[in-house]
Amino acid sequence: MPNLVEKINNLVTGAGLSRSLIKIEITERDLSNSTSRLKEQIDQLRSYGFEVWMDDFGSGYSSLNALNDYSFDLVKIDMVFVRHLDDGQLNRLLIPEIAKVAHKLGLKVLA
Repeated sequence: MPNLVEKINNLVTGAGLSRSLIKIEITERDLSNSTSRLKEQIDQLRSYGFEVWMDDFGSGYSSLNALNDYSFDLVKIDMVFVRHLDDGQLNRLLIPEIAKVAHKLGLKVLA
């Protein structure tokens, strides 16, 4: 969408809201179709004071690359990991390890 960042910024400003109240979520699926324009938009949103969250972290094959390629404030661990937490040891091991890596990168985590 052309001028998406400006449209979001103008709507928030027009409503008299603080940008810190608005969280922009981008799903991992959307990152797989990304262009350099998306990276620019994420950087621009963050420069305006919006938080940008990566949604569905771990749902695809590009999660770790996305952490390297984009600037996020928070990663939301995909619900599949949380929903199946009691189904086996793998998810119980993965969630804390994902959180450790994210925290070392300065990211917040939501599961």
